[in-house]
Formats: sequence, C-alpha cells, structure tokens
Amino acid sequence: MDEQQRINVVGSSSNSCSKSHDVFLSFHGEDTRWNFTSHLYEALNKEKVKTYIDDQLKKGDEISPALIKAIEDSRVSIVIFSENYASSKWCLGELSKILECREKSGQLVIPVFYMVDPTDVRKQAGSYEQAFVKHEGDRRCKQWKADLTKAANLVGYHSKNYRTQPEFLKKIVEGLLGNLAPRHPIHLKGLVGIEESLAKIESLLKLGSSEVITIGIWGMGGIGKTTHATALRDKLSDEFEGHCFLTDIGESSHELITLREKLFCKLLGKKDSDFNPSDISRLRYKKVLIVLDNVTTSEQFEKLIKEYDFLGPGSRVIVTTRDKHILGPNDKIYEVQDLDFSHSLQLFCLTAFKEKVPKDGYEELSRRVISYCKGVPLALKVLGTNLFSRSIKAWESELSKLQSIPNMEIHNVLKLSYDGLDVTHKDIFLDIACFFKNEPRGFITSVLEAFDFFPEFGIEVLLDKALITISKYNQIEMHDLIREMGWRIVQEESKDIGRRSRLWKHEDVLDVLKHNKGTDVVEGIDLDLFKLTRDLNVSFNSLAKMTNLRFLRIHGVWMYECKYNVYLTNDLNESFNKLRYLYWDHFKLEYFPSNFCVEQLVVLRMRHSNLKKLWNGVHNLVNLKEIDLSFSKYLIEIPDLSTAQKLEKVCLSWCTSLHRLHPSILCHPKLTYLDLSYCEKIERLNIHSKSMRKLSLSHCSSLKEISAMEISVVSEKMTSLNLSRSNIESFPANIKNLSMLKELCLRGCRELVSLPELPPSLRKLCLRDCRKLMSLPEELPPSLIVLELDYCKLMSLPEELPPNLDRLSAGNCISLKKGISQQVVLQHMLHSCVPCIHQQGSLNHYFAFPRDHVMDECGFHTAEGSITISCLPISHFSGFIYCIVLPKRFVSNDILMSIYQDHVEMKSWTIKGMQFYRSCDNAMSDHVIYCYGDLREYHEILLSGDITFTIEFVGSEEIKTEFRVFPVYPTASGFKLGICESESIDLEQLPTSKRRRTRP
Repeated sequence: MDEQQRINVVGSSSNSCSKSHDVFLSFHGEDTRWNFTSHLYEALNKEKVKTYIDDQLKKGDEISPALIKAIEDSRVSIVIFSENYASSKWCLGELSKILECREKSGQLVIPVFYMVDPTDVRKQAGSYEQAFVKHEGDRRCKQWKADLTKAANLVGYHSKNYRTQPEFLKKIVEGLLGNLAPRHPIHLKGLVGIEESLAKIESLLKLGSSEVITIGIWGMGGIGKTTHATALRDKLSDEFEGHCFLTDIGESSHELITLREKLFCKLLGKKDSDFNPSDISRLRYKKVLIVLDNVTTSEQFEKLIKEYDFLGPGSRVIVTTRDKHILGPNDKIYEVQDLDFSHSLQLFCLTAFKEKVPKDGYEELSRRVISYCKGVPLALKVLGTNLFSRSIKAWESELSKLQSIPNMEIHNVLKLSYDGLDVTHKDIFLDIACFFKNEPRGFITSVLEAFDFFPEFGIEVLLDKALITISKYNQIEMHDLIREMGWRIVQEESKDIGRRSRLWKHEDVLDVLKHNKGTDVVEGIDLDLFKLTRDLNVSFNSLAKMTNLRFLRIHGVWMYECKYNVYLTNDLNESFNKLRYLYWDHFKLEYFPSNFCVEQLVVLRMRHSNLKKLWNGVHNLVNLKEIDLSFSKYLIEIPDLSTAQKLEKVCLSWCTSLHRLHPSILCHPKLTYLDLSYCEKIERLNIHSKSMRKLSLSHCSSLKEISAMEISVVSEKMTSLNLSRSNIESFPANIKNLSMLKELCLRGCRELVSLPELPPSLRKLCLRDCRKLMSLPEELPPSLIVLELDYCKLMSLPEELPPNLDRLSAGNCISLKKGISQQVVLQHMLHSCVPCIHQQGSLNHYFAFPRDHVMDECGFHTAEGSITISCLPISHFSGFIYCIVLPKRFVSNDILMSIYQDHVEMKSWTIKGMQFYRSCDNAMSDHVIYCYGDLREYHEILLSGDITFTIEFVGSEEIKTEFRVFPVYPTASGFKLGICESESIDLEQLPTSKRRRTRP
C-alpha cells in the first residue's frame, strides 16, 4: 500500500459536510510562513479549498478560543512539522486540540514533514529534544510528547521523498482533494422543496460567464428569500475568490458606511481596522460573490454597491428584497413561489414531529395547518414549532384561534412590508385587503380613483413589494396571510368596532348598523345580502353618524333576487358629504330626496332597485363618472346629467319601463360606454357623443332607426356596437367611418336585408338569425376573425374569405350553393388558416355550413367510428384537415377524436365545432364541419418513416356520421392537400385519379 492509498484509508471516516473550513493549517511561523506554508495555502486556494490560516504571530502559552473554534470547524488538519515546530507551546497546543478532534469527530489529520526527519518527531530527537529541554517543568510536556509520537505515526508526506518543492506541494494537494468528500448538498440540509428554485436561479446567474451579474431574489415576507440566498452562498462560494454575506440590511440601514467597509474588508481579506478606501481598486481583479440580504431601499443598494466597475470579471451580486423596484432595469429577478402541498406538509412535519409525515391521529389537523399557511415556509415553521409535542386538543384550540387571531410572529414579519408604505399606499392596501380581493384590476382602479388615491402608481408599488399579484385574468389577488395581516391592522385600530376605518366582516357590519354604533372613523362598509338570515332594518341616522363614509357597498348577485334585504326605517333626511362610491343592490326607495348630497359621488350603482327616478331637478354632479341602474324595472326616466362632465359609463340594461333618455346623455362629450340592452320602450335614438367606445342596444325591440347622420358622428373611437334583436331594417352606409370598430353584433335583426361596406378594423361580425339577409358585402374586412351567419338566407360565400378568419358558422344557411362553399373553405384553410396556426400556435378554429357529404378528392373516408390510414408517407408531413358530416338529427355531445400511431395514442381532443351545432335549435339539414389538426409536436415520431395512423371518432352511437381526413403537406409555394410533398395537389385542379380509400 503506497503513501496515498494509506492516507485515503485513514481519511475514509471523515465525511462531515457541516464544517466551515475544509483545511486547518498548523505550522511554525518563523520556519515556514514566508515560504512553504504560504505556497501550500496558495495552491489550496487555487483548487477552491477553504483553508484556515492563522495570520497572527503565535505568542504565549495558550491558544485562543477563536483558534480552537477554527480547528473544530475544519474537516482536515494539515500539521507542518518543521525544525522549530516543537519549540512553540502554541503549536503544541494546536496539535493537542487537533488530535482531540480526530478522536471525537473523526477529523482527518495529515502530517507533513518539512526538512525534518519523521523519526525525530516521533521520538523527540534532534531539534525536538532540544525544544523540550526548554519546556522542562511544564505539566503538559508528557501530553505533548505523546501527541508528537501519535501524529508522527500517521501516514503523511516527507519532503525528502520529492525532487522539488512544487512536486511536493502538488502531491499534498492531490491527496487532499481525493479525501475531501463533496461539501454539498450542505446547502440543502434541512430545506424542503427548493432544489428546482436553486437550479433556476443558477441558470440566471450564468456562472460560466465573465460578465458581472446582479440577481434579485424577490417575494413576500416569510417566503424563503434569505433561505435561498444562504443555500446559494453555501453552494457557490467555493467558485469565487472572495465572498461576503451581509444579513438583514434593512435593519442596519443607519450603518451603511460601516456595512460598506465591512463588505470590502471581507472581500479583500483584511481586518476592519486596516480598511483603506484605496484598496477597493484591487477588487477589479477578483471574482467575488456578494449577498445583500433584506435590502429595503434603493439608497441601501446604491451605497453598498455604488457602481459595478470595482468588481472583477465573473463576479455575482445576489440581493434579497421585498421590493423589486430597488433593482436596476438590467438586473435579473427571480420570484420565490409558495411551496406546493407535498413540500409544505414535509416542511411542517419536520418541524412539528421531527419526521417527514404526520403522527397517527394528527393527519387531518396537519392538513388544516397546511391549508392555513398557503405554502409560506415561515408560517409552516412557526406553527410547527408552536405545535411541537402538543396534544390534539391543543392543536384544535390553536387552529380555532387562528380563524380570528393571527399568529403574531407571522404577522409581524409580514407587516414589515406594510410599514414601508406611505399613507396613500397603505389606504390602497387596506381597501384591497378588506373589500376588493380577486376583483378585476380595472374595477378596483376606478373605485380607488374615486377616493383620490392615485391607484395606477399605488398598485404598481404594491406589486413591487409583493403585497399583491395580478392573475392571468387581470384580477388583483392577495395571499391569504397578507390579507389576514391587513385585517389585523384594521382590527387593532380600536377595540370598539364602530371606531374602525373599514367594516367588512358580516357580523361586525350587522352589529354596527343594527345598534347604531357607527362613528366618524368609519370610511368603508361592505355587506353581502346573501349572508342575511332575516331582513335588516336600518335607521338612516345609523348611517348619517358616519360622516367620513366614502365607500358603501350593499350587494347581491346581479341576476338574482335576494331572499332578505336592507330596509331604511326613515327617510334620507341628511346627506353623506364624503361618500364617493355608493353601491346598493335592491334599494327599496323610489327616489332620492332633493337634499341628498351627490357632489362627491363618483360611482352610483343601484342594481335591481325600486327607483322610479333618481331625483328632481339638476344636481351638481361634478365628480360622477359611472351610473349603473340595471334591472331597475320601475325606472321611467333619467334626469338631466349635464353637470356630470366626468361621466364615462351609463348602464341601464333591463330597465324595461325606461322610455326616453335625457339628451344630456346622448350628446355627452366624455361618455364612453352606454348599455341600453332590453330597454324595450325606446323607439329612436339621436346619439351625438363623439367619445363613445361601446354601445349596446341589444333587445331594444321598439328601436327601428338609427339615422345615418347620427351614426356617422357617434364616435371614431367606437370599438363595440351591439344592436341584437332590434328591428332596424337597414344600416347607414357610413358605418365604415367607425375606423376602430372591432365588434358588430346584429344577432336576431330579422328585418335587416342588407349590409353596407364595413370598417376594415372589424374582428367579429355576428349576423346570426338575420333571416332576411341574403348577401354579404363584396369584400369582408381583412381583420375579421369570427363570422356568425347561422339562419341567414345567403346564397353564397365570398370567393375569398378574410385572411385572419378562423371561425365561420353558417348553420341552417340552407340557401348556400353546394360544393363551392367547401372549396372556398379548403382554399382558405390551406392558404391562411394553417400557416397562421404554424406561426402562432393552435387556434380555436372551425368552419361549419349545410352539406350532406364531404368532397372526396384527396381524402380518406369512413362512415364508421374510426379510420385507419396505412403507410402514409411522412416526409414534411404537417397534419390533417378533418371533415365531419353531422345529420340534422344529431344529438350527441362534442365528438372526441383520438389519433393513434401503432396502437399508441398520440393525441386526443374535442372538436370544438360541435358547439355551433348545438346552438342550432332545429337543424334543417345535414352539416359539414372543417377543422385542422396540427401534428408537428410529434416531430420525432414523424421522422421515423412511413407510419400508420388510426383516427377514432367517438360521438353518438345511434346516428352514423361521415368523416373524411385530408393530409396536409407544405410545398415551396404554401400548404396543399395530398399524399406526399411530391404528389401534393392543388385544390383548383382536383383530379379524381388521386382518390384514396380506407382499407377494410
């Protein structure tokens, strides 16, 4: 066994991964500090071995506590025995401690004999004998001699066995590296569910790049930002020539200069007392890792890392923050996500039970904790610690308490983000927490604008601080624990419920309104009518006492009547001077009194009200922006709104008694939205508003005319016009002047016989059930995406469909000429639809119209439930166009299509075109549906050569349907139908010789 093998055997038991240092160097300074030891230290550093070297002069008899800790925190000790090593009591003390650690913790000890014979060390001969003459009388001599003998008997390295010092050093370093087990995954010890996150952050750091990169680890309080940063520091620090982790900077912001000096001293390897600003320039040549934890302001960030030109190539800066706005535009950002259920359960159980699964009997209680914490590691750890070793009854008690009283340790951590907001942003946050969670962003913005809270900027601030998020449906969302923190802040305003700024809990609102507890502190009230268990009688005086009330919402579900309601026991004889937002569904009074103050009112929503009119006379409505009186079936008229110069939206749908509108609405200069749907008594409109964007006159059955003059000046900004179920007979020719119109709905306009030229901006045109309409304009708008023609009397489709059209529904258009429609659709799909799908991804496309069979050229045909296509050439194959004939008695749900290759399912989906067919109440003929299936996602399978497809259609078992499949191939000039690229077929020259049938 050679020297290296013996060392490996001795060191095999040293597998600790929890030490701060890889190596501790023990040496005699005067002998080797400036030569061999310094060279060994440099060689170890080059190999990224974390090495502790004592740079102090070793004086005195006792080693320092810091040195003892350094030895204990090292995985390996290298003892460099030189001529005068034993003359130092300090060195002998180090050796004793090192051997103690070897005995207790299995620390690997490697002796290096530099210019000294191992026998002299072992038997204390030569210079070692002379050293002990000087130590005579010291009670520790016997121990030191035993330690020297023990150490010299260990396998090590002797300088005389090597020709040169570099060779000697190389052998020591190689042997050491072979014995050092990987120090990681120390960074994951005790952590749960962050491996994937760390991998994503590392990819953003681009560790192999020489550029200087800053990444922000961002998220709400308690989500694990510092944990991620610490794990990254532990894992990556060996990759750098220097590193520094500054913790909780937000709490030390008053000491930024001191922190900055500490940062540079750490990176330069200097003492704080030796700091010299001129030394900073040396960092330009060092690759360093800097971690700045809990940075709360841009000022902190800038003062600590004022500019990047002092950092060497390849350096990285990691910043943890709750406010991503402090980061620069070029900095990368990683948002820490909540833990999923399984990781949450594991982390909680490790804290609460010291194992990965719940104890018997605690399973359901543990799930309740997980549900409460919503994936926040801080909450899981805090509650796990609190519940550790507690009884089941104690658990149940604590969980019950959390329903009304949050854990203060969690609350205080989350509240730090709130404390950093200014007054207005705090108001926005509390309003969202108490009233608006999961509401659309546009709605919340409009309400907060009514309060002069400047919400566009404020919402951005809350987003940057991770206090809210925006869903893919553009709703403002808030983590349940953050929302609970907001509730707690309001509840702490006063023990007296009536002296809190916001009332949203059902029981609290009832208590205040029923018992007249409101005060001038109350700013907002939210009451859900569907939570009432009996009628609520409220004295107006109870409301009038709340003189600073700015938000009052008493709401139900807009389409339903409520079983119980709110009734005022006396008239409105006073006014709300601060009220900005009044939302009162099922309001039971017939009018507001003349002294009701509306000057501050911005939004008035009174759906399903008993109002006959709002008020008499003209009121000063200088702030009013929105009126919604929909479903107020007794409303007869709308007053003069000429003073409402800010009015933007008026919704009067289902106001079935309304017979006229005041001209102040129809010519309002800023009105953008007007909904008069189901206002059946309105006969004629003279609309002059040039700001109108959306106008709905759906089901205005008495409406017969919108004059050409009025429609031409309605608005160049109009985007949506709905005239469904109105009795208009013709449309003004200058509708084409509505250059921004995107949606035009004329569904059920049964007297409409023709259409003029339409604006080119139009994207959706609904002509369903226009039963006298016999023709379309010669050219349809090029931007058109959706065209609904069901039940029309059209004779033909245009020879060329708009290039963007991906949905055409012509159900029960039985007057359409047969054959030519299919050719038009196939041409369109090949030239426009398929290329668009290949560029932009799958679209919700289909084309449907009456026909009793599918044109059969170039297609595979079946009348059964499946079709097999044998040995189809695959070269450049793109996909299939599917054609389905449904009989007029078709009653099935959507047809499920599955495609198999060699009996293995490749893809399964529902043909969305069935939806159109179900919407035809009584089909008058068979119908054919065309749609495209893209198979390029199975590129690897398609490269395998000629393959056999089986396509299965699962629908009604009672009524047989016809299916045809057209393979689609790309060519140099576009997509074509055919068998393969070389045999692709131009639709305009369909030869019958190319027909293929399914093999039986």
